[in-house]
Amino acid sequence: LAGATTCTPCGLGQYQPTAQSSSCLECPAGVRCPQQAISSVQNLGCPMGTYSRYDLKSTAFDLPYDHEDVARFPSLAATGDTVCRQCPNGYTCPDP
Repeated sequence: LAGATTCTPCGLGQYQPTAQSSSCLECPAGVRCPQQAISSVQNLGCPMGTYSRYDLKSTAFDLPYDHEDVARFPSLAATGDTVCRQCPNGYTCPDP
């Protein structure tokens, strides 16, 4: 087998810090990857009061509220984010 004939940049929401890799990594939670071909996420962290790569549940604050109901907790999104989002009312976004 021969190597690839062209290199493809990592897409939005992805990065790859290692040269000659065969795949891209999803940007981790708390980081945004707003452009293609990112090789380092070092300076791309979300500022305090914002978040990335989590899916918030629309039922999170339905009444009666049960703070132990894990079905209401935010979950890690399958793909990396391109932006940092403001924390909505009822949530906290502590500094990582």
